Amino acid sequence: MTQPAPRYRTRRDHRPYLRSKANRALLHFVQEVGLATIETVSLYSFFLNYQRAIARHGWAYARELKEIHNERDLRRRLQELRRQRFIQARRVGGRIALGLTDQGRITMYLDRLRTRRDGGIVATLVIFDIPETERLVRRQFRLFLIQAGFKKFQQSVWVRQADVFEIVYEIIRQLKAGRWITALRTTDLGKS
Repeated sequence: MTQPAPRYRTRRDHRPYLRSKANRALLHFVQEVGLATIETVSLYSFFLNYQRAIARHGWAYARELKEIHNERDLRRRLQELRRQRFIQARRVGGRIALGLTDQGRITMYLDRLRTRRDGGIVATLVIFDIPETERLVRRQFRLFLIQAGFKKFQQSVWVRQADVFEIVYEIIRQLKAGRWITALRTTDLGKS
């Protein structure tokens, strides 16, 4: 029997993707809260980890369980997100504030786009004409479109059969490329 050929990383695979559901949930939480303190993240983590104990025996029992377990896992996950440059931490007074980096925000947008199902009558059309002097922005945007499930309709015209206009608009705003990129909702795509 022949073994399948190993899958080598292509240029498209260079953007890190959060494989762990717990890391994605933690990144979503940091995004929703904005500049949150470690205590808020700890409280959210506490609730997620001990919700059964809270439901069966109450908060006091769950707090005792938490004292038994240490916070190494949460710290390890936060450190991993920080090492991958998805979040940044800074000291504010006596506390540590967390926030998403640009890479973290784009990863969150990609994660939202991946969870949206295609179909329906509404499609999102993206038209761009990014100048040669902004080659890096153009390359990043094309890579983003591919990872987000868009298909090339024509040269510099990409389409996805889903209503993801708001997310694409946020990404365009994040890249500060609104003068070169136009996103539209449409229901009138020509069938060939």
